[in-house]
Amino acid sequence: MASTRAKDAPPYYYWARFAQKSTNAGSKGALGFLDADERERALFTKIRHQPYYTIASFVWLPWLATGSVYYLSEHQGPKPYAEPMATDAGKATAGCPTILLKANRGSNLTISWAYGGSGVGAPEMEACLRDTVLRLGGKFGGVSFVKPWHDYFPHFGAADLRANLHQQLDALQGQRRTLMVGEVFNLPLVSECVDFARYIIRRHMNVEAPGRSTSPGASDRPSRSVARRLLRTIGRRRRHTV
Repeated sequence: MASTRAKDAPPYYYWARFAQKSTNAGSKGALGFLDADERERALFTKIRHQPYYTIASFVWLPWLATGSVYYLSEHQGPKPYAEPMATDAGKATAGCPTILLKANRGSNLTISWAYGGSGVGAPEMEACLRDTVLRLGGKFGGVSFVKPWHDYFPHFGAADLRANLHQQLDALQGQRRTLMVGEVFNLPLVSECVDFARYIIRRHMNVEAPGRSTSPGASDRPSRSVARRLLRTIGRRRRHTV
């Protein structure tokens, strides 16, 4: 059943999360039920995603400290054996673990993250995770749980970025009693999405959040959120590159 944006609805009543794959987008996500017009549909059907996986496995490494985040430098860029000119992170990194986190002092259950994609799934990720742990001098006790995030990182392709699709999208803000927020406007981080939402509210509703600056021009740009500053501070203290 379609949801029609009523002409007599309060201003900006409808907040839609447009995050669907570029293929078959008309029957998935918000475009499957919202009365998107031709311009909205043309823009949002161009959104693509990067599959991302969370993997819980039993890992022992002599240097793996509880509560610390480890970025595995060898897996942060394209692998020498990866598909030439790979256009997504899954193929470029071959599903290898990019980050490690041991969350519980009383267990060696360790969380890792990896990019997936066409031909890159749980088996490839487990194989590379095992090889990585053994190569780093550790012991691998197998995978306990794999959680795929198929709609991670909604974004536009390079050609669409050159065509200024973000500017075209922003031009639709406030039209048809709709404001749009979400990951496609910034990064897949809660603090970034909240910051952008506050910016949109200030820009379109002339509302200033308590304690924020009211100096000229302050409402014309997103502010740096307290959460983001805290995350960066914590990251400088606790992140390690291996």
